[in-house]
Amino acid sequence: GGGEWWCEGVRSVGGEVYLLKEAEVLKLTLDPWTDTVDGLVEAGEWLSALSVCLKHYESAVLARESGKRPVLGRSVSHTIECHPFLSPPKPTQEEEQLAAYLLRYLDLAVENAPPAESSSSHFRMIAGVVIEFCAVTKRLDLLYGPVFSAFLDAGQAHTFVDLLEPFVVTDRLRYISPMAMNSFVEHCKLVGDLKKVERCLLHMDVKILDFDSVLRLLRAEKLYTALLHIYNSGLDDFVTPLQMLFEDVFDGAERSQDVGRFMRFAAE
Repeated sequence: GGGEWWCEGVRSVGGEVYLLKEAEVLKLTLDPWTDTVDGLVEAGEWLSALSVCLKHYESAVLARESGKRPVLGRSVSHTIECHPFLSPPKPTQEEEQLAAYLLRYLDLAVENAPPAESSSSHFRMIAGVVIEFCAVTKRLDLLYGPVFSAFLDAGQAHTFVDLLEPFVVTDRLRYISPMAMNSFVEHCKLVGDLKKVERCLLHMDVKILDFDSVLRLLRAEKLYTALLHIYNSGLDDFVTPLQMLFEDVFDGAERSQDVGRFMRFAAE
């Protein structure tokens, strides 16, 4: 029928699409994706603009780059040198354009933040947007570079690291830079929830962690689940964490006995 004939009369040449009808030929020109984004930005529709950026990345950039850039949700490397943050592939021109839009949004959002006493929800919204963007586009260098620096400068590092947790425990991010990790640990200490650090460590690529500082923290805070996980998965060591666990158990038992003896002596 006519509809079927119409479909067979579609032809794409370069950036133009030709539609062959019974009495005429229609020519459609495809506008660059940046025109759509720029139009939304000019209208102040930044979230819609960033949404278009992500759709373009997933439909165009990711299709071309698949196989070239590691996927964040999987263990891609067991060496620091090959890690996507510490040694990232050179971004393509399109990826640089995507990053430029995100950083423009971030600068504008930070500059127009409300007064400090009412800025918490504003920065949480910003953090959610930028972390999502970087997780989708696999730009760890961007996330822990200029993005994290912007939150540090604004005195909102705690907001940023707090919003990292949902992405880590769902395996969308498997790496936290040392500086961000320090802020994360300090924040969790402040709110009295170091279990949050342990939950995240169970989902991270432990082979590239700063072992010394992390292991000291875990033993001091008696976070044994993460301690065993890091020794087993990161160092292939199954003996040392058990020795530590038994030492702490025996030390605790000895202290309990000492306290019991002291209490009996005091009662006498």
